[in-house]
Amino acid sequence: MSIKLTSRSFATKLSEIGIRKHEITKANTGTAKCFSVRPRGYAYPVGLNSLRVFGNVAANSTVTGGATTITQGAADSPTQNTTHVFTSSGQFNPGFTGTVEYFLVAGGGGGGFQIAGGGGGGGIIYTNDYPVIHGANVYITIGAGGASATRGANTLIEANTVASVLCHGGGQGGNGTGDGIPGVPGGCGGGSSRKRSAPTSGSGGLAVNPMPGPSYSIAYGSAGGRGSDTGNPDNNGQGGGGGGVGGTGGNASPTVGGVGGAGLDFVQSPDMTTPLHYCAGGGGGAWDGTGGGAGNPIAGAGSPGQPPAGAAAGNGTANRGGGAGGGGYGGNQPGGTGGSGFATIRYFSINETLFEYIL
Repeated sequence: MSIKLTSRSFATKLSEIGIRKHEITKANTGTAKCFSVRPRGYAYPVGLNSLRVFGNVAANSTVTGGATTITQGAADSPTQNTTHVFTSSGQFNPGFTGTVEYFLVAGGGGGGFQIAGGGGGGGIIYTNDYPVIHGANVYITIGAGGASATRGANTLIEANTVASVLCHGGGQGGNGTGDGIPGVPGGCGGGSSRKRSAPTSGSGGLAVNPMPGPSYSIAYGSAGGRGSDTGNPDNNGQGGGGGGVGGTGGNASPTVGGVGGAGLDFVQSPDMTTPLHYCAGGGGGAWDGTGGGAGNPIAGAGSPGQPPAGAAAGNGTANRGGGAGGGGYGGNQPGGTGGSGFATIRYFSINETLFEYIL
């Protein structure tokens, strides 16, 4: 008789359990008790008999740093899953070898300075097939939001056993102190500034793909909008809107800053139940009139310009990756600060080990 041992995850093997799935109970998950599963058409003792051992691998996994843990599903269900939610950097030590799902949000870009482009939202990347090895640490770095005229920081997932993945922070808005300054590339591109003394305003920043761009991942990001070529007392234009993961940033008009690009809703949230909006773009700043609106309230609106009508550029919301508003004129020249990033790691709590007895 020969014995073959293989380890399998419920992520792809739930269908094998069939009508015997009710036998996976609290008693035989934590204590690793066995039961038999014999393929149809085989009668003991002739043919193949299998014993499956079930264990709660989440109990053997740990997280440190800025993470909380959520368990969803009944304790006696093979579809129970565990999620580690990271609002700041930390690490995950898996108690199993298999695959996990991750969701990464990078920091939003800062708004540009003085009649400037809005900051782009942070990029987002998702996969449900990231390989992990028992006992090998997985490091999560949460990107900070960019300050005024600063790009948002990247969010990363790194492990010694597999290629690291980098999700780009949002591009900063172009500064209006230069001539036709383009938006900066990023997870979502920043909006460009006014044209000033250039022939035309610059282009919005492009969205940058994650690195190394795994083929099994889905990435989200959009370009920023253009500032306008005319408008305000010196006829130098207004700032363009930053891009969002749900849409490009809006172009400015002669009198209004560009609107930030929309974000997207995802169920990956601190409670893993309530969908939240992520990575909208910031609005473009104006001379003295109307700043561009944020793509969503989790991003910042552009400053409408100098007092008394003006107000400061808006900031992005923490852990939502929104871009900041572009600075205006007069006493409200600085851009806002982008929102910081976010991450989750999720996996099935129960792992299966299959012993195949070949008689």
